[in-house]
Amino acid sequence: MFRGALYTVEFVEPGARFRFLITSRNLPNYALGLVGTIIRMINSGEVKIGGFKTRGFGAVKIDKLSLKVKDHPRSEEAALKPLDDKDQRVELGGLVRMENGWLAAEGEDAWIILKRLEDAWYVYAKS
Repeated sequence: MFRGALYTVEFVEPGARFRFLITSRNLPNYALGLVGTIIRMINSGEVKIGGFKTRGFGAVKIDKLSLKVKDHPRSEEAALKPLDDKDQRVELGGLVRMENGWLAAEGEDAWIILKRLEDAWYVYAKS
């Protein structure tokens, strides 16, 4: 950039709200745990999004987190089964409800599930 050059900073107004959806297929629980780790780090402010992060931009808070999982073959068991020999089972008992064939959780229950998936990631990463 040239000294004294005019430039305009574009930004999203503080308090703006966006909806987003992350969809995955056939990911082992430890890979879901890596995604969960990133989501938690964004929510806690450890990871910021966009430009000018060192100037205070990029903070994001996740509001109304929800999680839906469909296991095949269709099962009403409240657990995420391992997909391979390096994966581990993640228990969901008491945290989910059955909703049209999906295991669903919101709010604090969804955050607890993400934490359990993160634990699966850390076990995998240490192996």
